[in-house]
Amino acid sequence: MKTLIKILLVVVGFNSFELISQTSPSNKSFFYPGETLVYKVKWTFLRVGTITIKTAPYKNDADHIKVSMLVESNPSIPFVDIREYNESVIDRESLMSCSFYGFYRNGSDEVKYTTEYSDESKTSVWKAFDVTNHRLIDSIKINKCPRYLDGPSLFFFTRANSNQIKVINVPTIIEGKIENTKFIFTGTKEEIEIDALDYPVMSTQYFGFADWEGGTSQSLSGEFMGWISNDEAAIPLYAEVKVLLGSLKIELESWKRGNWHKQLSADGTR
Repeated sequence: MKTLIKILLVVVGFNSFELISQTSPSNKSFFYPGETLVYKVKWTFLRVGTITIKTAPYKNDADHIKVSMLVESNPSIPFVDIREYNESVIDRESLMSCSFYGFYRNGSDEVKYTTEYSDESKTSVWKAFDVTNHRLIDSIKINKCPRYLDGPSLFFFTRANSNQIKVINVPTIIEGKIENTKFIFTGTKEEIEIDALDYPVMSTQYFGFADWEGGTSQSLSGEFMGWISNDEAAIPLYAEVKVLLGSLKIELESWKRGNWHKQLSADGTR
């Protein structure tokens, strides 16, 4: 069940192979303050949880935006009680994470995580604090640290690059270490169907590979793939993530974003 939080790290001849420091997101029009996206998470036929992602302005700073990601286990599953709240402040231009706050509850155990990046010193400090026992678990300082992404910012990075055709390696912070996540943006367009809409939606497909294990979830690494709406909103519609026993399936269930639903037919995305 702890694999839930990383499912949104959603993820042949290609035109190029780039590092994140060498590329710039092509689409930023998907940013919409007040947007709310709700996803159902299923393993085989069992609903294991819900993910809610919200976008909000960051103070009075037009150069940054705040994104929160709440992961909750299905309350109908006995003996499982997981709630993971993640919040990132993202640079709107580069989509890199500036800071991260996480508060995770698993039963009666509660752990708080923070990450702060300093652009001046090029360092990042990651901390884990055991809230239940009131003690610092670990504190790691990364010197000469590249700009990186985390869970919420990775989610928006896929949206920004969904219409490109390239392979991009992304520095990703996992438990105080800089790891690598590879995204393969194919530019492939296809119609898909999701339960939340009564008509097929034109989408763009992408693939990815998480070159790491663990992190805020355990037993997750390897392949993932997703489909994003082929319009300016670039809303993730559906994704599949490999886990130890099969795959998790993540599907858009509801949303709050102006008149996005009505625009689908008007701009030819359905």
